[in-house]
Amino acid sequence: MKKTLRSLVLGAILGATSLASAGTDFSYSPITNNASLVPTEQTEYLVQAASSNALMGTVSGATNDWLVSGTATNVVANPNTANHYRFVNWTTNGVEAGTNLTYAFNVNSPLTNLVANFDIERFNVDIQNGVKYGLNPTNFTNIAYGSSVTSTAANLYYTNSPGVRTKITGLQKQ
Repeated sequence: MKKTLRSLVLGAILGATSLASAGTDFSYSPITNNASLVPTEQTEYLVQAASSNALMGTVSGATNDWLVSGTATNVVANPNTANHYRFVNWTTNGVEAGTNLTYAFNVNSPLTNLVANFDIERFNVDIQNGVKYGLNPTNFTNIAYGSSVTSTAANLYYTNSPGVRTKITGLQKQ
């Protein structure tokens, strides 16, 4: 009880509205003559970083910490690549802040809305020789992992030479 009271009294004298840890003892030694002591201070800022979707990826590093002003730190986006997710970007308050997996910064103010954004892997698909069969479309962009593409053939058959024709029977990966 004595420890807590001493810290609370010190806080009241200093006009503090809250203390980092009630009950903390502060001492100065050696006392060799009359002295006037003043508390030392350091400014700390709250840093909070989170994932846009924990199933798609996680965030590591300074994700919910009070850090001393001027501290160099970073957070890392960890996409769940086993389930085909990828890192897109970092945003603060909805505005893009970076596109590298590691977001490095100096702590000079609170940073409480840092979000790592993830999405499913996406691909481009081209159908080779699609024009020969009148396939439409023959190019697809930004196709999500696990999706399918469909192209309609204007002609099922392609005539190679008199008496010989080739029939389109489907699509396969080269």
